[in-house]
Amino acid sequence: MKKVLLLIPALLFMFAARAETIRIPLLRFDTPEQAAGAFFNPWGGSRKGSARFDAASRSLLLKYENSSVTFSHKALPEPLRELVRQSPPDQYYLRYRVIRQEGTSEVQFFTKYSYVTPGGLRRSGKMETVSWPPGGWCREKERLRPEDLSNLHLVFHGSGEIEIYEIGALYELSQARQISADKTLDAIYPENGSFLIPSLNVNADPENPTELRISPTERGVEIQAVCRKKNMILLKASFEENTPDIWKDESLELYFDFQKTGMKFRKIGFNANGKFGGITGALNASGIHTKTRKSVEGWTADIFVPWTFLDPSGKKPFLLGFNATRNCYAEDGRLIRSGWKTVVWNACGEFGTLAVSGDSKGNFPAPGLFQTEPGKFYLFPEDEAYVRIFTPDGKLFVPEQTFRSDSGRRVLPFSIPLTDSGIYTILAASRKNGKAGIFAEYAVHENRLDQIPELTQDAVTLFPIPKLFRKTGKTIRLDSFGSYSAPACGEAGKALAATLQDFYGLALPEKENSRILIGLLDHPAVQKEIRRLGLEKELVKIQYDGFLIRIEPDGILVTANNSAGITFGANALCDLIKRCSGDTGDAIVQTALVVDWPRVKNRVFGQMMNSYYHRNKYQAKEFIEFLRRFSVAARYNSYAFDIGDYYQWDCMEKVGHHSLAWTKEDFAKIAEFLNGSGLILLPTVQSLGHMEWWLFNRKDAFPELREDGGNQVLCTGNPESLKLLFAIYDEYIAMCSKKKETEPAYFLTCLDEVRWQTALVPEEKRCRRCAGKPKNEIFLEHVKRLDHFLENRKLKMVMWSDMINESHNGLNAFKCAEIADKIPREVVLAHWSGLDFPRIPELSRKGHLNWKLLTGYQDSHTGEENLDGYGMWCCTYNWWLSATRCKEQGVYGILAQALVANQAWDQIPEGTNSWKKMIRMYGNFLMRNWSRKPLPHAGKTFFVVNLDNHSTKTDGPWFERDRRRDLSSVDFSAKEIAGIPVRIPEREGKKSYAAPGQSIPIGRKAASLILLHGIDLPETAAKDFFKFENYRDETFGPVVAEYIVAYAGGFEERFRIFYGWNVSDWRLKEGASETFARYPGDARWLFTGKTIAAKEKNFPEDAGVYQYEWVNPHPGKEIKTVSFQSARQHAKYFLLSMTLRDVK
Repeated sequence: MKKVLLLIPALLFMFAARAETIRIPLLRFDTPEQAAGAFFNPWGGSRKGSARFDAASRSLLLKYENSSVTFSHKALPEPLRELVRQSPPDQYYLRYRVIRQEGTSEVQFFTKYSYVTPGGLRRSGKMETVSWPPGGWCREKERLRPEDLSNLHLVFHGSGEIEIYEIGALYELSQARQISADKTLDAIYPENGSFLIPSLNVNADPENPTELRISPTERGVEIQAVCRKKNMILLKASFEENTPDIWKDESLELYFDFQKTGMKFRKIGFNANGKFGGITGALNASGIHTKTRKSVEGWTADIFVPWTFLDPSGKKPFLLGFNATRNCYAEDGRLIRSGWKTVVWNACGEFGTLAVSGDSKGNFPAPGLFQTEPGKFYLFPEDEAYVRIFTPDGKLFVPEQTFRSDSGRRVLPFSIPLTDSGIYTILAASRKNGKAGIFAEYAVHENRLDQIPELTQDAVTLFPIPKLFRKTGKTIRLDSFGSYSAPACGEAGKALAATLQDFYGLALPEKENSRILIGLLDHPAVQKEIRRLGLEKELVKIQYDGFLIRIEPDGILVTANNSAGITFGANALCDLIKRCSGDTGDAIVQTALVVDWPRVKNRVFGQMMNSYYHRNKYQAKEFIEFLRRFSVAARYNSYAFDIGDYYQWDCMEKVGHHSLAWTKEDFAKIAEFLNGSGLILLPTVQSLGHMEWWLFNRKDAFPELREDGGNQVLCTGNPESLKLLFAIYDEYIAMCSKKKETEPAYFLTCLDEVRWQTALVPEEKRCRRCAGKPKNEIFLEHVKRLDHFLENRKLKMVMWSDMINESHNGLNAFKCAEIADKIPREVVLAHWSGLDFPRIPELSRKGHLNWKLLTGYQDSHTGEENLDGYGMWCCTYNWWLSATRCKEQGVYGILAQALVANQAWDQIPEGTNSWKKMIRMYGNFLMRNWSRKPLPHAGKTFFVVNLDNHSTKTDGPWFERDRRRDLSSVDFSAKEIAGIPVRIPEREGKKSYAAPGQSIPIGRKAASLILLHGIDLPETAAKDFFKFENYRDETFGPVVAEYIVAYAGGFEERFRIFYGWNVSDWRLKEGASETFARYPGDARWLFTGKTIAAKEKNFPEDAGVYQYEWVNPHPGKEIKTVSFQSARQHAKYFLLSMTLRDVK
């Protein structure tokens, strides 16, 4: 959907205080005629309700009793769609007054799907305004596309009288309205008020070049064209009158897309005789005129196209999609068609963009603005211009600047010191003769990611980013130490020994008085070594579970305050050894001093076990390995599993449990692993809302404990509720640790999103225990009971904050925000949404400890200085996979978890969209760490398999119709990727790929196979690929290919390629979740490139293929052949290169 927003009312903020929002009413209900089209449907409960025009308040009065009702208006969709077509609003608002209300309200947004979000009306008795961003819960888990919005409804549950005054759209100017990235200003060099297109580069015709100069004027656009021709004798110019068939001559064709919507598209062709024609009728009366001249070198044309031809209203400013093509016959008779941005006549989305200035009446020019290169611009003011520039996240980046011109519309250059990739919004206004002129808005796309260095495959550094990492310039062999010592730190010592043995074949025994010492700070041997080395000043810096590593030829020391710190320090040492040593050879490490510690004490990794109700059991052994590889490596020190009925509770035995539930033995293994590393299990139980796991899923269980009207909320008035709830608490607490050091200090009680349904139940049927008591008082009493119970067990209560936060769920029907100040100060408040973060400083001043537990990656700096805890709360399943049927898997997945852990350990990086920079630098680095495998039999040489005879014949693009957007247009000339030699197959002189069904002869031994491969999963196929009935929630993801390795001697080995674990789609999309999802847990490297389309638009890399290494279990046997088959419908697997590691 093409879009542009030109808000003339915003002119005032260019010269005075900048307004925060612009409201555009869609419907007002101040007349009986406006109110007449209301649709009011009582559909639930007692189904009682009415809607009528109220003359006294000049509003639409809604009344309903013990019912669920839906309100909409038949006249709403049309203006809403028109506004969305122009530019989707940031939010939608409602002006209203609540006379009385008991119950809840919500908004439903409609595209092809329905999206539900809480309404949250204030009950002040005054006129209020509430707004909501488009979105919310969608049953189909589809993301709302704002440009697809077609309607919205208001839904009320319970009883109430509400006056509705106005529904409208809200634009947040602080968000700097954006024009989507494919509509950026193009690099046109300005000269004397005109813009030069020096050549038509798409399918360029070097023997017959074309040059255009474009000059916008008040009345229209003037175009001077120079069409050179090598041999003018061959010029074809037969038409002497204007005609729609002008394209049959050699011609220059111009294309105009008014406001870049595709709705007012114009095409005009001109021949060398000065005649024209096109797809638009009535051209003779259009006001277009042209004058041509011929010479021995070619022909020229002076063309004028009035603005009124492009848009009869003549209103400016606007964006104008523009393209030019030329049809020219070569000497051999071939017709050559060249173009500026594309040669496809109706590919509006590919057109360049001109910013046309002028006022709302079309007679006063605003400053024109054009970009020449990244960050460099030219302004065309009348005599005085004002400019403000905003970053991609809407922050004021360059304050107001004034440019003055003493000689009319001359060119004034300026630049932006770019710090981020994305769309920069430039707001410009002009004055003439001391009077304010017109406001105009432009958007430019800048790509800074190309300038951010990516860490190499064996870069010697650590993640999370260390506070002190001082390399001292030497390399030492680990076998020179002969042994290691790990007094009272056996698990950490074993981790080091296992790394050296498995990866490098080096057996180091544990002995006393070794020069490799791993131990706690208070151990006598460590104290002695610290004094000898003079490290006392460095150790003073270490907080919480930080650590120190000193590596020198005279010894290696790893020390920390506690067992968790020892675990993290030993892991860091192992990482350094792997990065220094590489994949093969001897174990070495660089000399260095590392002193590092986290900024917050509690770093939580949490998971909702019932997310998406996965269909395969989490096997304890695999789950522990995923924790070891990802979460522990990221240095989370507390683990909160909201297990619900995915555990076989003793106290719930009569109810049964989920078929995939962990047994006691399963959970004990996980607890033993975490505790053995000094890490904490944080008991977590839903304690009021979200109680489906034992109130709803077990339909015959505890009906008397359900709150009336619903089966998600616990009835706290029934003593049996607390009896059972506290039995669960005690059972969970007992499971967490058998060691004093790792006993939990906190208990997460949740208490988020409590949604009582009492308002839908007739009064005579409501719970007698809770009748007449406000819900916020019930909530407060419950909090105090839980806090008292946990205090007696020497645990601090932790609860989510959304229900007591005014800007979140605190002002819904239950008004729990009103009791926020009565929450006991010792209760720790955990914040999962950006709506809650602004209150953190206030809550901290009141005495609460505060945690940020992010539901998906966020990099908000709000409230950062007041935190005692930080972490990731995964509302997904199979959290170790980069892609599942959860649309937002990426922002919960392992790369997001690693970046959040870095924010907890180090800090949130400065700047907007910092995640883009972090992924650019560390994405492959982290994926390389996760996927390292022992290669004890591998040598240092490689053999690259020639796949030419097994490649696919491709006459055109590989996967897309347009080669400019296809993987085949990426530069695959690299001879080596991440230290591995590669060779892309060729077929008839063209790059190609090997498709499944091939049997490839090898005839040699190999320590491993390294594949460069990918998946073609276009959007249409992806919908079927991820459907519930097709996607079976396999532990490692869906199998997309199977390899068969046949050995001399007649036996074989098979290995499988998993989507979301070893490989992913070659299309690299730009959304946050999609970007995080690019990095699966067992891929060696992601090789990225740009299609032609991305290069033309200065976009980041939009294509990528993956390296994966399979370790051969029989390195001493000759491999005869390797064959592979596709194993998944809808996903097309392909192989680009196969490399063998030789055996040493």
